[in-house]
Amino acid sequence: LDLSPISKRMEIEAQDRRKSSDLQSWFNSAKLAFGNAFLSIPNVFSKTGWLGGVILFIIVGLLNIHTMMQNLLVAERHPRLHSYSEIGGKVFGKWGKIAVDVPIWIMQMSTCCGYLYFIAEQMDRVICSYTGGEDGGGYCGKKNLYIMLMTIPALPISWINSYTFLSYFTIFGIGMAMVGMVMMMGYLGEKLAHDEEVQGPLKVFEPFQFFGNIGVAMFLFEGNAVVINVRAETINQEKYPRILTTALVSVISLFIVFALVAYATYKDTCDPIFVLNLSPINAYVTFIYCCVCINCFISYPI
Repeated sequence: LDLSPISKRMEIEAQDRRKSSDLQSWFNSAKLAFGNAFLSIPNVFSKTGWLGGVILFIIVGLLNIHTMMQNLLVAERHPRLHSYSEIGGKVFGKWGKIAVDVPIWIMQMSTCCGYLYFIAEQMDRVICSYTGGEDGGGYCGKKNLYIMLMTIPALPISWINSYTFLSYFTIFGIGMAMVGMVMMMGYLGEKLAHDEEVQGPLKVFEPFQFFGNIGVAMFLFEGNAVVINVRAETINQEKYPRILTTALVSVISLFIVFALVAYATYKDTCDPIFVLNLSPINAYVTFIYCCVCINCFISYPI
């Protein structure tokens, strides 16, 4: 098959783009669901009940894995393209590309703003606590300042245009999140061991809350559209569906276990952002804050 000069160039670019090992692609795929949304899962369990929460995240997780696989099937039909946007343009033309781009822009803009706000809120809480608190004239209420300061390192890291190179940051970010999660599990285990958990019954299944929290569960998979980009840089593209599946199943399973333990400890008092349940703010809790904030910041360029 003779290719036009443009097609040959696109073929060469597609081949040159494939530099990610299986491990790098696994971590990039896991990062698609490993932002800071997992901190809201215990709160969802406190509303839906523990069984309702497990069923909800399994169903939503499988649904997202299925839709990602459908995206990969389309990507296989157009191997020279490397993004959801490009495929939208190829399949549906100019207006199809716009129809794909606009929702992605809106979603990513809201997500990235949410990341900076989350980090700034945790910084403000910790700094305020260590400087005497609101009642003691501490350095409090400076979230807007911290958001502005966070844009300084956020800009250069956002210029990274290779998921292969970004995977090194991703591995570090997930590693920090795992350290923070293990420390939170230790914190929760200590409370359970000493009967310091919140007293009260555990909800099992709340049907109305189950359906009311589907949107929250879906937000966990905010990186769904990026799966085509990650695949495009994977060396073993034929293995990528299995890499993606194992990464997401591992992440979902980890989140469910974390949420069950957190809910068993705090019952209906689980905060929408779970780290707010951790008190008092001491060195141990502060390090947990640092871990989840680092992971959140590294999610920014994904």
